[in-house]
Amino acid sequence: MKKIFTFCLIMLFFGMNSYSKPAFSIGSIGMEYGKASCVDSKDNVIIAALYQNTINLDPNGDFPLTSAGGVDGVIAKYNKKGEFIWGKGFGGANQSTDVPHGVTVDKDDNIYFCGYFGTAGQTGKTCDFDPSSATNILTSFGGFDAFIAKWNKDGEFIWVRQIANLHDTTEDRAWDLSLDNDGNAYVTGAFKGTMNLGNGISLSAKGNGFNIFLIKYSTSGNVLWAKSVGANISNLFTEGYGTVDVDSEGNLIWLGNFRETCDLNPNGGNSVTSSGQTDIFMIKLNATNGNFIWGYKVGGTQADIVSPGAMRIDANDNFTFTGRFAGTSNFNPKGTNNISGGSMYLASYSKNCDYRFAFAMTSSTPGSGGHRVDYDKNNNILVAGWMRGTTDFNPNGTNNLSSKGTQDIFLAKYDNNGNYIWANNFGAVGNTGSDICAGLAIDSEGSSWLTGQFYGTNADYDPSDSDVLLSTLGQNDCFVLKYDKDGNLWDETTPPIKYLLTVKNGSGSGEYKTGEKVTIKANPAPDGYKFDKWSGDIEYIESKLSEETTATMPAKDIEITANYIIISSVDDNKVNSSIVIFPNPASDYIEINFERWSPSARWTPSLTGEISIYNTLGEYIVTVGARHALPLQRIDVSHLPVGVYFIQIGNYREKFMVVR
Repeated sequence: MKKIFTFCLIMLFFGMNSYSKPAFSIGSIGMEYGKASCVDSKDNVIIAALYQNTINLDPNGDFPLTSAGGVDGVIAKYNKKGEFIWGKGFGGANQSTDVPHGVTVDKDDNIYFCGYFGTAGQTGKTCDFDPSSATNILTSFGGFDAFIAKWNKDGEFIWVRQIANLHDTTEDRAWDLSLDNDGNAYVTGAFKGTMNLGNGISLSAKGNGFNIFLIKYSTSGNVLWAKSVGANISNLFTEGYGTVDVDSEGNLIWLGNFRETCDLNPNGGNSVTSSGQTDIFMIKLNATNGNFIWGYKVGGTQADIVSPGAMRIDANDNFTFTGRFAGTSNFNPKGTNNISGGSMYLASYSKNCDYRFAFAMTSSTPGSGGHRVDYDKNNNILVAGWMRGTTDFNPNGTNNLSSKGTQDIFLAKYDNNGNYIWANNFGAVGNTGSDICAGLAIDSEGSSWLTGQFYGTNADYDPSDSDVLLSTLGQNDCFVLKYDKDGNLWDETTPPIKYLLTVKNGSGSGEYKTGEKVTIKANPAPDGYKFDKWSGDIEYIESKLSEETTATMPAKDIEITANYIIISSVDDNKVNSSIVIFPNPASDYIEINFERWSPSARWTPSLTGEISIYNTLGEYIVTVGARHALPLQRIDVSHLPVGVYFIQIGNYREKFMVVR
């Protein structure tokens, strides 16, 4: 006997009810400053910051952390919603200043971070890098010493290494770090004098100024090689910066600032001279052994600065960086492409250092600067930093933003060719402090995590008409913010993206033979998403009374569920029979008309007959007795929630809706 299944397609849309927006501050009566950020494989964000006194790391609860003394460092992890996971500090009890400045993760989500510790002009300052009850203490040789440390994904100590001049009180800083696919770490910074790094490797600075170093460490913290450029930098805080990243071929791009004449080849033979004050060097090295591949410089007659940690490599091995400049500068290392106007810039080059583009983001008030660059999955470029006055962020037109205070933070987005997409700035109205965005990290959805420092009261970090206001508790506080790919403050309550699921070889509800293969598809196709279950051909069998397909929308934490309910599984000579229900839709009651009951000649409900009600998931709701003696039978449905239901009498079933 041939059987026919009748299917009804029902779409159910579910959205999150929380109104959580990841926008919060970390503060005390002292100073707090977010210095760097990164995301791990699960889109958790790791924030590296400095702090004083006692801070609360949990924006939705209470997790106090108290410094050991002076200024300590903290590493904190939050999930994609900005919910606290853990936070741990490192520092010394002798009023030292212990600062992280770069942070990244390896493929196992182990955390590497670099920075500096100590006190200017003093020796013997200690810093404990083990956040547990155990200790792993480094002691400064003089002034500030640099470091690189490794913790696991839960914030447990693995190792730390000191990077320092052993003989005087000069200041050594680590600014930026990057990892290769094997977990080897590359850290860059500035130093003077001679550093003995272990494993028989040392570096000696050239000239009297600060040099820029680059050191390779194995996953276990062993020094593998070290290089330096004699940059002749006199002011460590405004010029002595470096930045490094690893390309897909295992080569390094290494940038920094220099004055006068220096040799870009660590082994000699590639000297360049600055065009005026400070210029920018660009070097490519083989990551395996540090061998020189090429080196170039760009700049003008005034100060041209790449910011610390401000360069990153995209999926095509192009590299882009930001910073600040003055006057007119030539950013083409192999020709002439001048930009003018001062303030800050964005510049991009191929893996062979061929010029791609460079442009100024000109401010009406001097002192603006780009600090961080990163990319989304489509190779769009995000740049963050600080701005003063009115700044034009569009290189091909005019898109001005004006600071609310003396200095605001900004986040701008460009395509991979440098074309403007959008830009936003944030700060407190009338604030006279120096707000800075120092950390930028892009997650798998293209959302941007920002951290840095801010001053003032009621700083609004929501670019929409809504207000998300933060105020400092003391001096400067740390902020943590998340914006979506369109520059809106990230909100998990963004309306669901609705897709219509259709049956490819039939209509939304229809008749299909037993064993027939039926293909379902999303229309339109959900770009970037997939069904968790049921893709391709699906074979329905008689024993399946209900099925469910779920398409997960990870960008917004939204689930779209389609339920395919078997309406009937009966002999085909009964398919056209029906149950007459009135009213339909109903709110309080429904009536079944037995006089118009089409199969009455073949089947009549007896006094013991039953009328059953099911929901769309095939779940039994209630059964009432069938009263055949009456032409109409009324059934109370006032207790049923709004929705779609099915009446079943014997082998016959009919749909009705409850509305109010």
